[in-house]
Amino acid sequence: MEQVLGLRAVKADRGFEIDGVDPKLSAEFSKRRHEIESVMAARGWEGAKAAEAVAFETRSTKVQIDREQLFSKWQTVGRALGWSTEELKKLLQVSHRPRDVTRERTDTAQIALHKATEFDSHFARRDLVRALAEEAQGRGIGARGVYQLRDQLFQAGQIVPVGYRNHETRYSTPEMLEIERKFLQAAKTLHEQERAQAHTPHDEIFARYPTLSGEQREVVRWVTESMGGLQLVSGMAGTGKTYAFRVAKEIWEAQGLSVQGTSLSGKAASGLQQGSEVPSMTMHRLLWGLKHGAIPLGPTSVVLVDEAAMVGTRQLLELTARCQQAGAKLVLAGDSGQLQSVEAGGGFAALVREFGATTLTEIQRQREPWAREAVRDFATGRSAQALGAYTDHGLLHPHDTGELAELALVGSWTSRFADPPANLVLSGTNAEVQRLNAFIQRQRQDSGNLVGEPTPLGDERVYVNDRVLFTKNSQAIGVFNGDLGTVVKKEGSTIAVRLDQGRSVTVNTSEYKHLRLGYALTTHKAQGVTTEQAFVLAGRMQNQEMTYVQASRARGDTLIFLGTENLDWMAERMATSQPKELATTLLNEHGPKLELELVR
Repeated sequence: MEQVLGLRAVKADRGFEIDGVDPKLSAEFSKRRHEIESVMAARGWEGAKAAEAVAFETRSTKVQIDREQLFSKWQTVGRALGWSTEELKKLLQVSHRPRDVTRERTDTAQIALHKATEFDSHFARRDLVRALAEEAQGRGIGARGVYQLRDQLFQAGQIVPVGYRNHETRYSTPEMLEIERKFLQAAKTLHEQERAQAHTPHDEIFARYPTLSGEQREVVRWVTESMGGLQLVSGMAGTGKTYAFRVAKEIWEAQGLSVQGTSLSGKAASGLQQGSEVPSMTMHRLLWGLKHGAIPLGPTSVVLVDEAAMVGTRQLLELTARCQQAGAKLVLAGDSGQLQSVEAGGGFAALVREFGATTLTEIQRQREPWAREAVRDFATGRSAQALGAYTDHGLLHPHDTGELAELALVGSWTSRFADPPANLVLSGTNAEVQRLNAFIQRQRQDSGNLVGEPTPLGDERVYVNDRVLFTKNSQAIGVFNGDLGTVVKKEGSTIAVRLDQGRSVTVNTSEYKHLRLGYALTTHKAQGVTTEQAFVLAGRMQNQEMTYVQASRARGDTLIFLGTENLDWMAERMATSQPKELATTLLNEHGPKLELELVR
């Protein structure tokens, strides 16, 4: 197009546009793509394979149209939008500055490599080609140029084979491997650091916590008596990690140590602080404070990280290195079986394999013994047994389609809406959550539970008594991303929200635009949340980690609604594990002790 016609393509998001063409015209002739994307969004589907399936399903029967008629139709549409052959002639006469081909190719390669390792430590050859092709658009690089760039990256040693997964070779970059090497080196050094041990008054402090289990006592002893600078705690969902850390905090302080808690999200940090009484903040804020000297760190410091499996390798490297340099103790607590980091991760699991961890396996959250066992089954891939238990207790509801499953879930939820905060809905995708929120709100409105005129929230609107979710931290309002509450009052664009923690906050919705309906949450948003009852919509996005989180949120009943009656297929999906892992793990897969081969 550029070489023959002289037109200029410019990058636009993940695609490109033609410089000088009105975006409205491009949108008009992209209706088919928009149709496919709308169907995917409505069903909560994502990815190239889903797009291909929807395109096949929604295709219309082809009708032979005379070429002249087709061109005439296009011309009519173009003229309606101010576009004709005259505008095209003018566009063809525009001269463009020659591209800096070397710079475009270099930028394409470097940005594609960054994207390839942004969310995973390793990737397949096709993932690299996709990243290169996306970034090449609007840069004057065609398909042949993309394959040339791929081959040049391999020849230049910028792509490193690290192992195999699912019968295909996986690759990483020297930069990613160096990040992991530094992280493992810092962790090894910190783990081997000898620390002076103060008197530990365990017995007298334990006496003040009679409900502390034997397993929790062992965790407390481990993190407060160990001489090394790095301790790891691996605890299943609902085993009482934060309660154990409340006791550990007392002992650390009795030893003359100061404790700082942190977690990836503000919501998780708030939960850690409430449950353990350890002053806590987000990982981002802690790292910023350490970097700029606003937060002191030294030999008498303990840094406690909750939900450590959700922290990406790059952030773990920075925190571990700072603790190692300052001589501080670092305690990482998490569960590799739950949802993993969004960014390239696997660091917590690698450290647990290398150094070992004290464990919490006695689930306390679920009241019923069978439910605790079902959570354990889901966590270990025994999903068929777990689904059988749910069937036996009348809590599994299979349906022919996802639409029927959604309607059944909403019907079941609304029959229990006397206490909405105690009944949380979980699903795998934002599209499903948006639909479920709208359905539940409509049901509550029809039943007369919602009061007054609505307050607009972007594409949604809320009434008094609606459930809402805050999606961005705000110190001014006093909320974290992930906080849930109920609208209790409205005056113009200002609403009062009673948070589930008991506090009330006032929100000017014309200024704070990060509220949405909060009856249903994505599973990722719900990790770390405890509720009385959970209503789970299980769909095509299911995997072992997601199902484990969904099944472990409620103290009481968890009702699971399926968009299929093929329980064998769903059990297979629920047992499919998709853990994040270091590229180094693949590189040294011959044994756990080889995790630190690059270090040694």
